[in-house]
Amino acid sequence: MSHVLPHRFVRIRRYGILSNRVRQPLLKQCRDLLGAQAPHAPKQESRSAACFRIFGVDPQLCPKYKAGRLVVRATWRATRLPLDAIIATLLPRAP
Repeated sequence: MSHVLPHRFVRIRRYGILSNRVRQPLLKQCRDLLGAQAPHAPKQESRSAACFRIFGVDPQLCPKYKAGRLVVRATWRATRLPLDAIIATLLPRAP
């Protein structure tokens, strides 16, 4: 079987109809020639719905009592420290 890669080899598709630069136009042309329709775009699913579908666990339920809903009250953005504070922790200090 020449189309099966040896163990630990990785297939890289950088050429042909699946290369990045020509993928969309050539796939459209292939579909036109074959008379096939483009696949439908998948439905957008929330993370909690996907977690429930895949694992059967509702991430919005209280993990301890399994009742009630967790509600997001606030979110925090990651902040950047000033460069002086980072350098001060890296440089050795005088005794």
